[in-house]
Order: sequence, then C-alpha cells, then structure tokens
Amino acid sequence: MKRRCCNRSDPTILSLVLFAVNDGVNSETGVRSLDAMFGSDDSPYLRLPDSVDPSSITSAWVRGLDEVLRHIRVKSSAFQDELVKARTQDTPDETQNRYQPGDFVLFQQDPTVPRPTKLASPYTGPFEVIQQTKNDVECRHLVMGNIRVLHVTRLKLYTGSREEAYKEALLDADQFVIRKIHYWRGNPEKRSEMFFFVEFDDGDKVLLPYSKDLSSAVQF
Repeated sequence: MKRRCCNRSDPTILSLVLFAVNDGVNSETGVRSLDAMFGSDDSPYLRLPDSVDPSSITSAWVRGLDEVLRHIRVKSSAFQDELVKARTQDTPDETQNRYQPGDFVLFQQDPTVPRPTKLASPYTGPFEVIQQTKNDVECRHLVMGNIRVLHVTRLKLYTGSREEAYKEALLDADQFVIRKIHYWRGNPEKRSEMFFFVEFDDGDKVLLPYSKDLSSAVQF
C-alpha cells in the first residue's frame, strides 16, 4: 500500500509542524525558539529554505512535502496571530503604559535571594530609562553609567528629581563625591603602597589606599 504524505499523524509531517513552530520569533520574548535553544551563530543553517517552483521538482514525494510545508506555514502564522490577538484584546498595545526615555526607575532585587541585612533595600537604583521594547527596559545607572536590560515586572517608577535620584544612586552604589585630594604619600612606583588624604563632599576626611575606584575620579 502506498503511503500518503498528507497523513497528519505521519512523523515527517509532525516534524515539519514542530520545526515551523520553533522557527518563528516569539512575540513576547522577541527571540526565535531555535536561537534560544542552539544560539544564533548557526541560525542560517537552522532554517527551512524558501519554496521553489513546483514545476522544477521531478519527485512527487518532494512536491507533496512542499505542499504540506506551505500549508503548515500558513496555519502556523494564522494561529500565532490569533494567539496574540486573544492575549492582547483586553490590553491593546496602544493603550499600555510604557516607561519613557528620561524616566527614573527602581529595580527589584531577586526576591528569592535573602537580603544581606533586614535594613537593606529590596530595590536598587535609580536607573534612567533609555528605551522600552516590549517587556524589556534598557536602563543606565545614574552614577556608574552601566547599561542593563531590566524586565518591566520588576520595575517601579521613581518620582523624585534628578538631583534626588543621583544622591540615591550614590548611596546604592556605595559611592561618595570627592571634593579634594589634599596630599599623598608612599612610593609612586609601587601604587599598592600609596595612600591619599581625601576630603569628601560631606566634609569627611579619610586616608585611603590606592584603588581603581579612587584613580577613576576626576580629582585624582
């Protein structure tokens, strides 16, 4: 008996369906499933080729598979569109609140990890929003300047001024503004033995050993 390639339960057909599902970009994560599993370097090799002219194919089996493949792609695309529509019908994209560039936000620490002390803040920051793409918010730390991509569910708006946000970020990063370096002592040829008498913006004066953190200050 001749096997028909249109049998929906055929392993070949099911494999094509599975591949078509994993070949699409997830609308929620923005990542192709195959790339998430195997990485993006081999992405060009993990793709189904574009359909060719059926008249150039001499094998009836291959023509049948191509027809099934086109049908799968159409059905998969329609299903994904309906899924997105169903999930966003109560909260359409155009009515959702989004963080805007220049907003200040606080990022919730990992709630599954105990805080170092009971008085430690459950939030870190503030960060300045650069842009939001779907549920990912690209932010810059106000003091350290490092850029991070943070998930929107763990962010909350910081309502203070820029000056207040900067002061909070200084404390968060355990940084202090240097007013002046009065003098140094030690061997300049061996930085690990050098000390600097530093005056901070709050009036404190401390003799500090050389460090990368100190040497990156403008006053240094």
